Amino acid sequence: MKIFFEIFIIPLFLLAIPILVLQHRKKQWLKPEIVWKVSGVVALIGLTGLLFANLDKYDKITCYSLCTPFIYWFLDRFFKHLSQKKLERDFIAYVRFTHEVRTGWRTKNPHVKLSDKLITYTLLCMLLGNFFLALVYIN
Repeated sequence: MKIFFEIFIIPLFLLAIPILVLQHRKKQWLKPEIVWKVSGVVALIGLTGLLFANLDKYDKITCYSLCTPFIYWFLDRFFKHLSQKKLERDFIAYVRFTHEVRTGWRTKNPHVKLSDKLITYTLLCMLLGNFFLALVYIN
């Protein structure tokens, strides 16, 4: 049971945090300074565990997963910067349950451009790829 908890539950929980940040990235209560500080502290804990602790492979997966929110937030800010340079606006997170995208049967979103979709899918693929990379690399 401990192995299941360390391999799947903790990394999936840490994977859910960046997805929630992606959905609510433009909300008033989600300040970038707070996200930088929290994700930075969590990543430092993960890096400290990876570099200095003598851990088994399941604990290494957990420590690697602790770095995921920081990696996500760095890429989110990078894509925001690129989007502001190219489109002169912040990109629209093309994810369900955001206030920027209308969801429903055959709903059109003409304000969402292809670059918005590409950035969102790149961020989501990065999150899933980071999770599977941890499983493959550490085993």
